[in-house]
Amino acid sequence: MWGLMILLGQALSGRDLRKTGAGGRVFITLWLLVAFILGTIYRVNLTAMLVVPKVRIPFDTLEELVNQRKTPWVFSRGSVVHSTFEAAYKERPNSTMGRLWAGKLELISTLSPLTEIALKGIAGIYVRHSTVHRMSLDFSQTGRCRLAVTRSRFMPVVYSITYPKKSTLKPLIDNILTSLVEFGIVDKFMHIGHENATQCLITSATEQRNSLRELAIGDFLGIFSLYATGMCIGTGMFFLELVYYHTTRTTG
Repeated sequence: MWGLMILLGQALSGRDLRKTGAGGRVFITLWLLVAFILGTIYRVNLTAMLVVPKVRIPFDTLEELVNQRKTPWVFSRGSVVHSTFEAAYKERPNSTMGRLWAGKLELISTLSPLTEIALKGIAGIYVRHSTVHRMSLDFSQTGRCRLAVTRSRFMPVVYSITYPKKSTLKPLIDNILTSLVEFGIVDKFMHIGHENATQCLITSATEQRNSLRELAIGDFLGIFSLYATGMCIGTGMFFLELVYYHTTRTTG
């Protein structure tokens, strides 16, 4: 009857184990190990589905932004992003940047409340540094991550200092700037004021995008099939034991 005991999760006594041969003990051990592993995997996946919040990301690249129709976008007037996209539109109107410039909702002032604009469902194409700073300020005031930035970046932003031609200050300042960059001091100053945006910049493992989605019942068919196979094997062995027991009694 040990087949029924395994199906019901009951402990096997030493006498029951002694009645089985070495092959039976190996089978029991392997079956219990497989059942434990499958049960653990199922519980972990089910917990992840029910506990971890789902984050829906409408787009994460410029291509995804320009190809969707739900979220409009704006540019900040007079910014380096403004001039870059405008130049791209003039040179190659059919490029991704050119299409984004042509499809913009409007040009907004640099003094516009960008947070309020974003909360209205309007995306903004801005410099990342200033955007993260606004995210930090918004989190400081509300305690929530109401804004998000894309992980992919589309243009480098270079900060530089201009000098008159043949200036004697250039070699001196270049050496100072090189030392500041190599020691990480520039990065330190660049991240001042961004402390409260750290939590908002963490990428969720459960983002729902085209390539990543929440688990459905079909994703567990493999586990369910293994469970069903084990149940069928256990049930079959149970009936074989009954037949064997009945045959033994009849013969005896």
